[in-house]
Amino acid sequence: MQGSASSSRSTQRLAFVIAGSGIGTVIEWYDFFVYASLTPIIAKYFFPSSDYIASILSTFATFAVGYLFRPVGAFIFGRMGDKIGRKMTFIFTLLLMSIGTTLMGVLPVYQSVGVLATALLVLLRIFQGTSVGGEWGGASTYVMEFTSDDKRGFLGSIIPSMATWGLILSLVGVLGTNALVGDTAFNVWGWRLPFLYSAILLVIGLVLRLRLKETLMYQTLKEVGKTSNAPISEIFRNKHWIKLVFLTALIPTIGSTVVWYTAHFYILAYLENFLKVSIPTASAAVGIGATLAALCFPLAGKLSDIIGRKITMFIGNIVFAIIVLPIFYALVMFSNPPNVPILAALTFVLILQAAFTYGPSSAFYAELFPTRIRYSATSITYHIGVGIFGGFTPLVITAVYALSHNIYIALLAYPVIIPLFTAFFILFAVPETKNVKLWKEVSVGSNVRTPYIITPETSLREAIKGLESHDVLIISRNGKTPIGVVTYKEVLKAYLSNLPMNVKVGEIMNSNISTIQADESVLIARNKMLKEKLDYLIALKDKEVVGYLSSKDLEESLLSVLAGNRELRKISVKKVMRPLELVNPVTTVREASQIVGEKEILAIAEGEKVTGILGEREIIKAMSKGVDKESSIINIASEEYLLINNPNTSLAEVAKLMAQRRVSYCIVCSEGGKPLGIITTRDVISGIS
Repeated sequence: MQGSASSSRSTQRLAFVIAGSGIGTVIEWYDFFVYASLTPIIAKYFFPSSDYIASILSTFATFAVGYLFRPVGAFIFGRMGDKIGRKMTFIFTLLLMSIGTTLMGVLPVYQSVGVLATALLVLLRIFQGTSVGGEWGGASTYVMEFTSDDKRGFLGSIIPSMATWGLILSLVGVLGTNALVGDTAFNVWGWRLPFLYSAILLVIGLVLRLRLKETLMYQTLKEVGKTSNAPISEIFRNKHWIKLVFLTALIPTIGSTVVWYTAHFYILAYLENFLKVSIPTASAAVGIGATLAALCFPLAGKLSDIIGRKITMFIGNIVFAIIVLPIFYALVMFSNPPNVPILAALTFVLILQAAFTYGPSSAFYAELFPTRIRYSATSITYHIGVGIFGGFTPLVITAVYALSHNIYIALLAYPVIIPLFTAFFILFAVPETKNVKLWKEVSVGSNVRTPYIITPETSLREAIKGLESHDVLIISRNGKTPIGVVTYKEVLKAYLSNLPMNVKVGEIMNSNISTIQADESVLIARNKMLKEKLDYLIALKDKEVVGYLSSKDLEESLLSVLAGNRELRKISVKKVMRPLELVNPVTTVREASQIVGEKEILAIAEGEKVTGILGEREIIKAMSKGVDKESSIINIASEEYLLINNPNTSLAEVAKLMAQRRVSYCIVCSEGGKPLGIITTRDVISGIS
């Protein structure tokens, strides 16, 4: 589906898509790093204690509480993203997340309102954590559904790299404000300003995201009625998805999360809180290292496009597990007095491993999960890993350090063992996904019916039997290349012409075949069928049949989508209904066949009461059973139709009822029960054309 990917990129520049998606990640991590940078100040104003370590632990614990609520947000917003769309959901998460960060800047402190200040801080972290739960999964999914298969790792890696730019902006905000107002003022009130700056990022983010459009991949699924109505339930009812979410995808997420948080967050907290490097110096060292490492994320993503996702993630985890202890030992050596270039270099080496573990993650998640549950599955996996293991990384390391008074024991307990385990899990238990074709899911070839292929010598009798289960029979001499088709229309015409049942279908076939390439979008196929009023499309790959699309399937799948269409709510059925051909129950099969050949459908009525309908399918079934042409139609009529007694009913309501009852026809009657007309699924769809 490279063509579809190209068409989506022509609608919006890919750089704009990435910028609009990534701005939320920037804000998310901006908040994260501002909080991390200001840990000593937050501890003083919200968790005052004579025990410095206890105060820091309380600050980290509050931080971790927000992370516990990330999975909650993942369930809430993941479901929204798969049900109502990616764009609107992550506009909502951006708004909530930014509000939570900005309000941090106006909180009263413990010295003013006592424990209320602590409670408000905890509530804001919960609010912020919940809203973040839908952000990263949405941004990642959105970009992946705009990206061609061959560049997915490279372009997807830009989203996690945005987190590093969030770090850089936070350091600029913290250091710049500190330099502007001075140390004394910054420690008293200036620390609030970096949180308030988030409002500026919110405005930029909203401007970008409001201009984005829904992804073509999701829009295609939605318009053909194949999105999930209950994505969370679908995940938890299917053992395959449970395994992928809570094992195959989660373990690599846990490893990359521990790598990321140790390299980005704990290294900064360690320099400031334990090695007593000043905030400006520690921030500068980590900022320089992070900036250089951020440039390597796309390289790691590109590498995953070449050698695969699992090997790239394996390298990042195993190397990190090997080097983390020596690097923290080196931090001690070069922090007193602080050597900024070396501290920056050490930070760079650690964050470089995060590029390898996180760089391929967007592509990895997208390739594991189908479009209909991708937002939910990605968000749940990511935020369980991040929420539990990421948010608790600094807390666990600090707690172990407080007990052991040995940083190497603290590091061994978490940032060594978990990445090491993750590396070997990836190597032996995670499938390679880089060759997955995302666009294939919404291609014609992936949505066709199995073809029913016959030869030109096949008899009419055999063709009629085939039409009992298929809407079109494909005629081919070699079983691959189509030369014609037989549908209800050709068979009905032969029936009305009194042709014998042993006549060869080659004599009645329609040589004017409607075809489409199998790699085209199913949305293009649907629009083509509606525009040209086609009953079928034969899907071809290299001129050979791979299947067919039936107008009946596409029209029925659209009904549930159209039930919520605002335009259809304004249109009453009486404006689009067609005249209804009424016949009495004693009408013969021959007479009814002639009417159906002209009108497509008729209704059987006793007086003014409709008792059944008759269409091409019912006639074909009668022919298959050998029903006498002169017999009454009463025994072959269908009762599968909708009947409404109000011609002012909206098309949207009719679409909803037809979808619920899985019928293709609706008889429209007056309030007194008099038949007035009939509506087909195609008539409902034409209401928006």
